[in-house]
Amino acid sequence: MQQPTQSVPHSSFLRLSSLSFLLLMAGWLISCKEKAPPSTIPHTDTLTGAADTIPEATAILKESTNETDTILHDDHAAALVSIREHYQRINAIQKWDKVEFKELEGVSTEGAEARFYYSNHQLQKITAWYFGETGQALVEYYVVEGKLALVNEKQANYNRPIHYDSTSMKENNDTQLLDPAKTTYNKVRSYFLLDQLLHQVYFEKDAPTVTDILLAAEQGRILPEFEQLLQLSKNQ
Repeated sequence: MQQPTQSVPHSSFLRLSSLSFLLLMAGWLISCKEKAPPSTIPHTDTLTGAADTIPEATAILKESTNETDTILHDDHAAALVSIREHYQRINAIQKWDKVEFKELEGVSTEGAEARFYYSNHQLQKITAWYFGETGQALVEYYVVEGKLALVNEKQANYNRPIHYDSTSMKENNDTQLLDPAKTTYNKVRSYFLLDQLLHQVYFEKDAPTVTDILLAAEQGRILPEFEQLLQLSKNQ
């Protein structure tokens, strides 16, 4: 069977057959403009299960509350616990001073948006949403005194593109249509201290072994993306 052509909204940790990760996005932040807030997206930690439908540019990934992980690196245990406490403190904020929105144009086929959360006159959190033909991604950046502390990257991958219909199925000699029940989910959490990636936790069965080489590569990917968003917040 010839597989349909696929594109993804965000390349943070999408697995390839010959590589551990697909790094970087083309056209990141080509242009940005202010956008009115969309409808409220409820907060939940649910990362598994299927949505009833996957309409175009609809979020099925949700912002985190205070989900935890149990895998800590012994060499940095104290630092990781402190970072997690900051993460929990930020997610415990019930009322933000302000939340600013920016549409990210030219980034993803079905649209993308960044949200900037402020409390006590300081930026506390950035979320970036990416919607593509074959999936969607949500990246949450938690900020402590202007420095990146923790990143949650979540990705939902559809079994077929959202515009895939019966005609497309026949053209590709396929036997499947888009099925929300077959959406798969991935998540990785990254701990940072003073611009250094200390540790990563993968919430999946076939997770890679976290090595110094992997951490260095991931640090080189995540920090520039964060810095671009941080600069965008300063230009508002």
